[in-house]
Amino acid sequence: GDSDTGSSEYRGARAFSEPESRALADLALRWRPDMFVDVHSGDQYLATPFAHISESPGNRTDRAAMRHALRRVVTMFKKQYPSVLQGGDVPIGPASSLGEEPYHATGTALDFMYSRA
Repeated sequence: GDSDTGSSEYRGARAFSEPESRALADLALRWRPDMFVDVHSGDQYLATPFAHISESPGNRTDRAAMRHALRRVVTMFKKQYPSVLQGGDVPIGPASSLGEEPYHATGTALDFMYSRA
C-alpha cells in the first residue's frame, strides 16, 4: 500500500488502523474458516502463503492439503469454463514466488488468514 493518505491505495497508519480491515479481521477471528480465498485479477495462478517471505508454510500436511484442494478447484474450473483459462496448467504456490513479478508483500490478508485465523 501507499503511505500517501490521499492515495486510493493508502495502507493506513498501522496494522488494522482502518475500520474495514478491523471488521474483517474480527470476523475472521470469530468465524475461523477452514479455507480462505483472496481473489486478485491479473496473473493466472493460485497463491498460497506466504507473501511476506520467500517460502512455504513449514507444515507439510497443510501445504499438501492446500495444493490438493486448489488442484481440484482448477480441474473443476477448467471443465466448467474451458475458454477462460489461457494455456495449460495454473501455477500453484507461495504468493512470493509466483507470476512475472512475484507478489512479495507484508500485511496481506492471505498471510493473516493462514497465520492467525
